[in-house]
Amino acid sequence: MVDIGIELQCDKLIVATGGMAAPKTGSTGLGYPLAEQFGHTIVETKPALTALITEKDLLNKAAGVRTTANIWFENSTREKDGNSNEANKYSETGELQITDYGISGIPVFNISRMATKGTLIHIDFIPDYSINDIVEYWAKTSDYNPKIQLGTVMDGILNTKITAVMLEKACIKYNCLLGELHLDETLNLLKLLKNYQIVVNKPRGFDFAQVTAGGVSTEEVNSLTMESKKQPGLYFAGEILDVDGICGGYNLQFAWATGATAGRNCVE
Repeated sequence: MVDIGIELQCDKLIVATGGMAAPKTGSTGLGYPLAEQFGHTIVETKPALTALITEKDLLNKAAGVRTTANIWFENSTREKDGNSNEANKYSETGELQITDYGISGIPVFNISRMATKGTLIHIDFIPDYSINDIVEYWAKTSDYNPKIQLGTVMDGILNTKITAVMLEKACIKYNCLLGELHLDETLNLLKLLKNYQIVVNKPRGFDFAQVTAGGVSTEEVNSLTMESKKQPGLYFAGEILDVDGICGGYNLQFAWATGATAGRNCVE
């Protein structure tokens, strides 16, 4: 007998109450205390597939811009003695969306579950070009047109708002002639283009998340039947489990597959 607010008696029960994401759709985490009553472990829940709120940065001035970029960060794992063991690198390329509160878009969603307060995000705004490519392009452009402005050249490969941010960050005027750019200015600007850095304040909350990370520990559920290893006749399916995937329909597929598996085994 468990307490779920109503009287319920059954021989078999499938718990498919979802997680905490998008509470407007009815996701309240109802299933977690139910699972705990049967002795199940609940892995800490947190928003996944969500945007990242960053510390205030000049990049916020480019809010509304969508651009192809590569984003990455590293998290160091530590041994029990506190010494650094290895660094896990999380990297995604796709359409980055710049907002007035931080960054969003599919590549951000896909790494959001691993990002925490203080995480240093690196952004490559020209992932299809190496530094050498840009240097050669600028040199040829300057030779062809010695009077061309740096801002005009950058607008040819970047959104104008991003160009403005990069030049302000590098303390270079838009109308600076490309051929008059000093070496140290060039290197600083290229570093910003290929490795712009911003700091995460926190992931956006459950109200904006598409899925929940965490939930009922999968070690306590039979993956072939979805039946609880702690309580015969109890089954779990979907987002209530500690399983979450990247964008692309994988979370929906997991919900459908585990629901079908639990349903088939529940009636046998």
